Amino acid sequence: MRPYVRELQLSAYYNVPTAANVAELLRVANDMRQHGEMMSPRLRNEAFEQIFQFQLYDQGKFGKVVQAVSPDDVLATYDWLSTGRTDYDLAVRREFVGAFAIETAGRRAEALSIYQALQQKLRTSSLSSELCRAVDEAVKRLSAAKSS
Repeated sequence: MRPYVRELQLSAYYNVPTAANVAELLRVANDMRQHGEMMSPRLRNEAFEQIFQFQLYDQGKFGKVVQAVSPDDVLATYDWLSTGRTDYDLAVRREFVGAFAIETAGRRAEALSIYQALQQKLRTSSLSSELCRAVDEAVKRLSAAKSS
């Protein structure tokens, strides 16, 4: 019975992907991960896309989403939901998600260091220009805040 209820719960959040619902989706997925609950591959894929793809480059929305759980739980849930995925940029996107979650938690110097390392890595790759732009903006934003 519980898996069926969880499926209904997750589906409700997918159907109306506001920042608040996606944050709740992250919280529920994190809770499922922590308690060893199963999630079908279809639901896992939908959750990953709603949380870590569709919102990723909207700083305002994604900031609200990642505040639902701790930065460590954001990354652990990212890893759990991305199990079996073969996206070419999965690892670097994970670094960005981690840095953003750390920044949102107020650990700006630590986040800046991660963004800068990621920026160097992206300069020598042919990965998403959208990801490169987001990292460059984060470095600029945090560097400006550091110097003021």
